[in-house]
Amino acid sequence: MGPVLNPLRRTAFQCHLWQHRLVSDFDLGVVEGASEACADRAIHIQMSPENSWPQALGGPVFEDPFENGDPWFTSWKAGDGYIIRFPECGFYIQPREMRIECDPAPGVAESTIAHLVLDHAIPRLLSLTPGFVVFHASAVQVEDRVIAIFGKSGQGKSTLASWFASQGHPLFTDDCLVVRWDEGARQWLAQPSYQSVRLWPDSVGALGLADSDLREFAGYSAKKRTGREVDFHFASAGAPLAACFVLPDPATPAPAHSGPPEVLPLSVNEAFPRLAGAVFRIDPADPEINRREFEVLTSLASTVRFWSLCYERDYARLPEVREAMLNAVAADHSGFRITAS
Repeated sequence: MGPVLNPLRRTAFQCHLWQHRLVSDFDLGVVEGASEACADRAIHIQMSPENSWPQALGGPVFEDPFENGDPWFTSWKAGDGYIIRFPECGFYIQPREMRIECDPAPGVAESTIAHLVLDHAIPRLLSLTPGFVVFHASAVQVEDRVIAIFGKSGQGKSTLASWFASQGHPLFTDDCLVVRWDEGARQWLAQPSYQSVRLWPDSVGALGLADSDLREFAGYSAKKRTGREVDFHFASAGAPLAACFVLPDPATPAPAHSGPPEVLPLSVNEAFPRLAGAVFRIDPADPEINRREFEVLTSLASTVRFWSLCYERDYARLPEVREAMLNAVAADHSGFRITAS
């Protein structure tokens, strides 16, 4: 990265998201609607050339490659925070100041920069904030509770969550589940994300969405992002996290599922590693981060119900999948009522 910054729409941009006020000096225009306002907490985001950042302290502390081995995400300790880098953009994350500095490569699409800020940089900043934990997961609201869907990229989390939304269930998040502990209520609360979902073209068609109602998600992806034109319901306030459904690990060889969906309860020992694998991670070697994360994951795995979910990748079966998930939650929570769509 160099000192030349992209000619973005530089503007005073503010919104409320994940119980924080985002204050940016460039447009994060995909943010639609506002979750619960929390004016006393702010995350500041600004353009800044990488040569003005502190030097990295030694080698990388974490690397996450593409399937072909090329680096996708790399992080280094630097100053009071971390430098993280993606192929088209670098960030300096400062948790003490709740600040993110951004230096994109020349020519990177605005949609790509906004995506990396919202879906990668801010979640990793929040993951360093005591009281919060952030997962790669989709989530929807059913009555007054939240159910989450855990799985690797490309397994259909967003499509399944979007199906719930199309049936009238408020959508909580597409791929970034922010959870915090509510001391007063003594329970884990999920926090709603911004009001948009990212979908592959085949899912767009299967869900009956018009391509003209969608926007570019990122310059490097064929996915599209929904906007206000799509008639989905979105949650606007936090709600208790009651249940988590875990899709099969693609790294574990297994025959493709066929027939009706299968929902099976998971023990704490079975749920814990899947939770750990879904965390937005920035420094897996830091003992304080690891201690805090272990305590959070142990509490979540012990207090929230987990099920494995296997279903045939056939869009026609989505109504059956939804029904199987709702029946599992209803059977486990007395007084839980399913509203027909």
